[in-house]
Amino acid sequence: MNKIIILFCLLLTSISTCMAQTEVKGITSRRVIYDGPQYWYDIEGGRDQYSTKYYGWEITNRTKYHVYVEVELWSQTYPNNSIVKTQDIMLKPGESYIFKREEHKCSHVKRHLMDSDYPITNYYIKTKAYKLE
Repeated sequence: MNKIIILFCLLLTSISTCMAQTEVKGITSRRVIYDGPQYWYDIEGGRDQYSTKYYGWEITNRTKYHVYVEVELWSQTYPNNSIVKTQDIMLKPGESYIFKREEHKCSHVKRHLMDSDYPITNYYIKTKAYKLE
């Protein structure tokens, strides 16, 4: 029985190795502004203001392949950089996707006067893309 289990495990390992995806280049990212849910911010003089403008990151597949993309949003914080959000997406050739972080104030284009969160310039994207066979 143990031999059968070992052979089965070896078979699964070899199948997963053969099915491993090929990493590809050609995925681009850039920071963009898009419309999202309305949020409140204040300006000088204490007047209430509302905005729907958010920062996001547009991920574009510039290859001729369908790809699976692992996206990581990193924060440049003292003393170390850290991952704050991840997402996996699939893109067709030429297709774009906007990676969003609406749950955090750092992505608000209009910010509170007293906001001490890190500015959007302290965040960056890392991607790894794999060709789908």
